[in-house]
Parts: sequence; structure tokens; C-alpha cells
Amino acid sequence: MIPETLDFGFNTNVNQIFGNYIGFLVLEAFSEKTDQEIRNLLTDERLEKHPSAFHMIESFLSEEIIECNIESYTLKDFPLFNDGFENCGKHKEELKRMLVQHNVRIISKYYSRVTLSRISTLNNVDKDYCE
Repeated sequence: MIPETLDFGFNTNVNQIFGNYIGFLVLEAFSEKTDQEIRNLLTDERLEKHPSAFHMIESFLSEEIIECNIESYTLKDFPLFNDGFENCGKHKEELKRMLVQHNVRIISKYYSRVTLSRISTLNNVDKDYCE
């Protein structure tokens, strides 16, 4: 059993570690292994204590287009996205990129021909960002 507070010489707890694990997992490049890891989290009982983490996991597993506005994912519940965490700005930008990438995968399942303009509209981001 993992203790509730771990002593790594800095202030952290199991909930923060779990939140960061989920956050870094969704930042990982998409692969079958990553997808399976995310699916396995759905059976983890700790997820019940993290509604924002459940929302993020559910979004990434969805077969529908998801919101690309990172603010809709309650990032304050994930330490790696909070100010003061090293590279938090890069993590936020990478999260947005992964949200758009998820949507492009979903769009490619339903469209055989689609313009960059339409992709940017569906993702609610600039055309330049979609490229």
C-alpha cells in the first residue's frame, strides 16, 4: 500500500502524483500502448476522487470531437499545469496540441476529404495552428 504522504524531500502526496501521472500520460504521443494505459485508468478506484482527471481521460477516449480549450479541463487539479511547476507553459501548449491531434484522428475517421479551414473550425483554433 502506498502511504498518503511520501517523503521525497519536497512537498507532494499521492493525489498529486496520480494527477501528474494522468497529465503526463495524455501528453504522451498517441500510440496503442498509451491508449491502453489511459483505458486501464478507468478501472482505477482513485479516479473517483479526481473528477477533472476522469473528464480528461473520458475526453481522450471519446470517439467524438472534443473541446480544445484547455481551460475547460480544470487544470488546477493537475500540478504539472500549475504555475510554479517546471515547464508548465510548455505542458499547457502540449496539452492543446494533443487535444487537436485527438480531433484530427477522429475527423480522419469520418471525412475522406476535408479542408484545413474546416479542421480549424471544428477544433476552434487558427488554421496556422492546425498545420
